[in-house]
Parts: sequence; structure tokens; C-alpha cells
Amino acid sequence: MRSKSFEGDSVSTSGWSGMTYGIARRLGVSRLWNQGITGKGIVVGVVGTGIDQQHHDLQGKTLAAKDFSTRGIEDTIGHDTATAGIVAGKGAKNWRMRGIAYGASLAVAKVTQDDGSAEEDILIDALEWLAEQGVKVVNFSIVSDVVTDGRDPVSREVNYLVEKKRIGVVCAAGNYGPDHYSVGSPGAAESAITVGCVNNRDVLRLASSRGPTLDGRVKPDCVAPGERILAPRAQGTHGCDIYSDHYGFVDLTSVAAPHVTGIYALLKQGFPQALPTLIKQAILESCDPAYMPVISKIAATRTEFWYRLKASLKRLFVRKKFDDIYSLGHGRVNAYQAFLKLKELMKVNGKEKVLASKSSVA
Repeated sequence: MRSKSFEGDSVSTSGWSGMTYGIARRLGVSRLWNQGITGKGIVVGVVGTGIDQQHHDLQGKTLAAKDFSTRGIEDTIGHDTATAGIVAGKGAKNWRMRGIAYGASLAVAKVTQDDGSAEEDILIDALEWLAEQGVKVVNFSIVSDVVTDGRDPVSREVNYLVEKKRIGVVCAAGNYGPDHYSVGSPGAAESAITVGCVNNRDVLRLASSRGPTLDGRVKPDCVAPGERILAPRAQGTHGCDIYSDHYGFVDLTSVAAPHVTGIYALLKQGFPQALPTLIKQAILESCDPAYMPVISKIAATRTEFWYRLKASLKRLFVRKKFDDIYSLGHGRVNAYQAFLKLKELMKVNGKEKVLASKSSVA
């Protein structure tokens, strides 16, 4: 099976919500920055198209890099220069362009060919290599168009990293909506944090993939901003709506996922002993509401009108509860609320450990 990377659509430069300070405030990230929590000391793995290490926002951020594609580590597509910038960009020339966890470092595994595809065995090799580099969380914006039940090889490797290696993995849900049962590998992995995409009003993007998985589980787990995101652009690439020599606008679940990856890195810095399952629980239980699109809110272009109208009418025949749960997951992520929730969970777990130890002594 060949797995594809992002599938984006161009956007206009009017009304953009920015990458990152405006989003950082909206997601409660800036409140953690004010407490000195920036992701410092956390290594984030990036699986994808490579990155432009000479971009001023990413210079000096890479601790380790390996090319699994035989095409060279350079990012000739531009996809993961953007995702890496959203996670950990320095904002070197404009502090408002900082990534969510701008103090974090990167380990980069390039896996894609020139057309953006990657083989399953290459993806698994890359994940194993990243585990050896000491990463605490992996951003996985590679999206397969093959829907699974989460038992495919790459999803199983993701589960292994989370459960055995104690490494968080954040996956894009994919861009195959609005149909249900459209979340592919590795987003279908049970232990992954799978992320759908909303706009700047927290309304789900129509293309964002929906669950349930083939075995009936809720996916995506949550949603994050993924529309008109201004992010670093790899030199010489044109796979985005170009804003300047160094930045461009990017879209959809591939760029929603790194917002959650950055939040994970912040929480891991704040609570180094927290296990991936507990961090995931904190993120999901602290989400803000997100909303389903309705016909009156859909801003369709002429060529997309009938596609969007058909999808909207189809939704009228689907039970609302089913539609919401398997489209939005727990809602839109909130970093500050997740921090407070994780603090609470860590206290509860600590008390349980103390009680268990007393019980065993008695």
C-alpha cells in the first residue's frame, strides 16, 4: 500500500487567521508561554517530506535528520517545512510567527517520493529510527487513502510506539470527507491522537475525514485549526498559496495535526513523567466545542457548489449525534485547559500510587 501525504487546496490571502500568535491565543497556548512553557528540552519527530533546514525559522532546530526516500533530505514539496514550522518554528524575524512549541527541537525523517507517496515499510522504518532519537512525540501528517480498522502495519507500529516506547503520536485524519468511514492509516490507530480540521470559527472543514473506523471506534479524536494557516515555505516550492519568499498559506488536516503535536510537547515539558495515554486523555477531556457546517455557513466556490450542497443534504438524513461524534471527536483542542486537566490527572494518579504502595506494605 502506498500512503499519500497532504492534499491541500488553495486559499485567498484575505481574512487569514495567521500562523501562530492569533491561533496561540485562541488555543490557550500563549498562557502557557507566559509561564515559561515553550517545549524546551522536548524532541519532536516529523515524518514526511523533509524540511528546509535553511529557513530562518527552522535553522538550528534539527538535532537529527535521515533520508529514507533516497531523494535527499531537502523538502522539494514544501509540506513538512510548514508542519515543522507550526510545531517548533522560532519566529526568527517576527515573533508572531513562532510555532506552538517554539522551544522544542526536531528529529526529521524524510519518507516521501517526489509525488508525495511513501511505502508502508519505509514509514515503519522511519518511526523506529525516530524512537531511537529520543523523541517524545511524533507528528504524522502522512495520510493514506485506504480506510482501515487500525490493524494495518503502520497503525500497529504507531500503537507500539505509544504503548511500549511511551512516545506520543499525532496523526492527521485525512482529507477524504465529508463521507463517514473515511479515516485511513495511521489515523485509525487506536493509540494515536487523530486530528480533524476546523476553520477560524471552529466549524469543521467539509473535506476533513470522518469516522467511525471500520471496527466502529470514534475517530478523529479532536479537531484543530487547519484553514488559511500562514506557515514557513520551503525555498523553491509552490505547493501552497504563496504569501512571500518565506511563507505561504496551507490547509486541511495535515496542518491541523501539528497544532496538537505542539500542544503535546508543551504538556510533556510541563509534566515530564506523564505517559502518552494520560496526555491524550487530558487533551481530549479539555476540548472546547466545535461545530458542524450547515448550508447557511458554507462559503462555496462555483466549482464546489454541487459537491458541497450534496454533502450538506446528505447530512440531513444522518442522525446528528452520530454525525457530530464521528466528525468532531471531543471538540477543538485547548492547550491551557489541557494543562490544568493533566495537572489534575497527575495528582489523582500520584495518590493512587501512594495508596497502592501502602496497601502492599500492609
